[in-house]
Amino acid sequence: MDIKKTFRKDLLETELFSSEDNQGDFKLDVSKIYLSKGVLPDQELDVKMQALSSLPLSKSLETELIEIYTQISLLELGWDLTANFEFDKLLSIDYIKNECKAEDLSSKDYKDIITGAINLVRPMDMIDQKTFGYLEKNGNKYYPFDLHFETIASFKMENDTIENNIYLYNTQDSDNIIDMNVTAKHYLQLAYEAKCFKNWQYAYALKESQYNERLLGILPDFFPFLELNLERFK
Repeated sequence: MDIKKTFRKDLLETELFSSEDNQGDFKLDVSKIYLSKGVLPDQELDVKMQALSSLPLSKSLETELIEIYTQISLLELGWDLTANFEFDKLLSIDYIKNECKAEDLSSKDYKDIITGAINLVRPMDMIDQKTFGYLEKNGNKYYPFDLHFETIASFKMENDTIENNIYLYNTQDSDNIIDMNVTAKHYLQLAYEAKCFKNWQYAYALKESQYNERLLGILPDFFPFLELNLERFK
């Protein structure tokens, strides 16, 4: 997977920024995009690899994380509606109009709902128990990968090995940890397909949930100029 092409050229420059060129009805603020440029300096790469090698990673996870972190220094992207977005235009989307009536939601609510982000942690942050020590739950240890609003996509230690499988740890509901049953690279591919839409992980893992209904009900009409591929969310 070419991460810089997928998230910078395709998602950011071609797709998200295209909404600012009147290809759609909605203007976006794209607040952050940080990726490494070019080949990483050997010293920086060595520091990353040392951090990864200090963890008891499964072979599969080690291979994928090395592939990911040799491409990027950091991946942090956020987008949301502009501060002065037109709520009436949002109501032209049938799902939003119906949800708004059923749940008495306001423009402020949708400013929080229609947003997206991805924020991969640095390899050295995976082992930072001072910051992420709370990820230990019921005797299980989790290691952060992506900080997504209240959710931390994490890897789990199983039989003294950190396996290549993503779990969703919600800081507001830490007793309900969801197994996504996807690898690190699969996770990034799904994030791109969902345009990093808020709570896309739950839309994928919980097909009968409101998260899923919301993603499938909003994204196609919100980005009508894109050829979205949401088949894996159905």
